[in-house]
Amino acid sequence: HQKLAKTTKPKPTAPAPTPAPAPKAKETASNDEDGSCFSGNSTVLLKTGKETPMSQLSINDFVMDASGKFVKVIGFLDRNESKRATFKILETAEGILTTTPRHYIYTGDGNTVPASAFSPGDVLQGGNGELQTVISIKDAPEVGVYAPLTTSGTILVDGFQCSCYADHGFSHKVCHRAMLPWRAASLFGASPTSPAKGIAAYPRMLMTIVKSLGV
Repeated sequence: HQKLAKTTKPKPTAPAPTPAPAPKAKETASNDEDGSCFSGNSTVLLKTGKETPMSQLSINDFVMDASGKFVKVIGFLDRNESKRATFKILETAEGILTTTPRHYIYTGDGNTVPASAFSPGDVLQGGNGELQTVISIKDAPEVGVYAPLTTSGTILVDGFQCSCYADHGFSHKVCHRAMLPWRAASLFGASPTSPAKGIAAYPRMLMTIVKSLGV
């Protein structure tokens, strides 16, 4: 008898591995100690007459400040499109201002106080100096923080007069004086570098000194 050749069963092939999903951009939590920013959706008025979101603002742009003048953006104290922060949403009959709690805002009498100090019934300064009464305040988390620095130390955001600085134990005026070296350097085209992401080196250095002194 002729022997039959043995047939070998084909081994089952393993299924092709499923490609791993592309990693999403990580959100970093905000430390309110350095939180002094506006939302990426907050708007500023450019010298061209165009309103632009904070996320698209660039160094050397000219924006309207609290006095109604167009001033130069000389850097960013902080800029981080992936940082998550809790913002104060201050609403008036004419508009809405979105900023972190520590950020200095102009009151109806021309002083600057942190956004967290406002209550319904308090008054904000509008772009033309018009007084706008706060009708509601709420907290809302958003991703993306931006803190532009102008030559005047003030900026018009969402149609409201704002400081470029925040409450770290010092007034708006003291903060503006502390930025004199940066502002002076900008006159000669030698402003400190603003990183694409994170707090700039100069304000970070100042904050480190203040903390080391226990102020």
